[in-house]
Amino acid sequence: MSGRNIFFPSQARMLMENLTQSRGAIRKAMGRVAVEERLISIYESRGPEALNRIREEARTNAATLEFEKEFSVLHDLIGSILGTKSARLATAAGQALAAGTPFDARRLALFETLAATLRAMPLMQKPSPTTTGSARFNFAFLESYFSNFIEGTEFDLSEARRIVLEGKIIDQRPKDSHDILGVFRQAIDPGWSNQSMAPGEAVLHQLRQRHADLMKERPEAAPGDFKDRENFAENTTFVSPGNVRGTLIEGSKILPSVQPGMARALLAMFIVSEVHPFIDGNGRLARLVMNAELSVVNACKIIVPTLFREEYLDCLRVLSRQGKPEPFISAMQKIQQWTAAFDYSDLDRVIEQMKACNAFEKSLKHYQLLNLSDLGTSKTQWHSE
Repeated sequence: MSGRNIFFPSQARMLMENLTQSRGAIRKAMGRVAVEERLISIYESRGPEALNRIREEARTNAATLEFEKEFSVLHDLIGSILGTKSARLATAAGQALAAGTPFDARRLALFETLAATLRAMPLMQKPSPTTTGSARFNFAFLESYFSNFIEGTEFDLSEARRIVLEGKIIDQRPKDSHDILGVFRQAIDPGWSNQSMAPGEAVLHQLRQRHADLMKERPEAAPGDFKDRENFAENTTFVSPGNVRGTLIEGSKILPSVQPGMARALLAMFIVSEVHPFIDGNGRLARLVMNAELSVVNACKIIVPTLFREEYLDCLRVLSRQGKPEPFISAMQKIQQWTAAFDYSDLDRVIEQMKACNAFEKSLKHYQLLNLSDLGTSKTQWHSE
């Protein structure tokens, strides 16, 4: 550590040391309950394979460290969390986990409400306007630019273009630059952009893979690991870490009950957004999941321009807090219609058109998002100019 002969203990050793008995007045170990809580946190953020690795490492080193008794306790705790042993767990989270995979019942009811409305409501759905490789490339750039802007990763358009088109990372903002590239990569790569969200347990591996790729340049965001602490947005508290896995599994099972395309895209996006399964990157991931569902049926993907940000977030809040899905469904259909109106074959031209529609503005007080048709010129006229 820091060039000196001081070493961090492995997780296995740390956990066994905290199961030793403290004999003096000052406790030197946190004890069984704290170890159980840590194991559950590891399980929830990194899955059963992480616990299996810890158990095998502890098994290998227990005799050398003279921790045979401690290993026996650790072995039983891990087995009970994984469902292969029947040792009694002390924490409420552990007991719920041993009884099955816990989930957020209120969120599942909310997903069912949205799904029922999507099944009953006729939805408009525009076909994809990107029929060439260059158009798909330009669309993916704008999708990434706006999706990052929503999350506060703000770049000048010229900077963003240099990052994506020339691979020039901004020296003062390397991680923000990689955020732009991460969304662009998943938006343009058919392996990601045509990947429908899996129902059931497979969704856990799928979302962790997506997140690991998306956030690989941000180790502080624990790429590919589900969150180990609560996360919030204003007055909204998202699904607790202990309920992430179960809520994703049960929520994703609802997906086949709605039609592919727009309906499934909106449900998949809301599930990821409402669970907020990772420390960071959830909004970008939710929109990528949504657009992948649209790509699968060759429908127009959705760009959420800067001036539409507040309407988009407000509708999500209304659905999340009041259980009213209609404003959200209406807003997302509206913005898909807006997105589909542009010709993406020429990046300079489509940026010019979007600027004329006020897409890059922030103030709803001073600007209104215009449709391309409101400008009084057709796509053909813009092209001829």
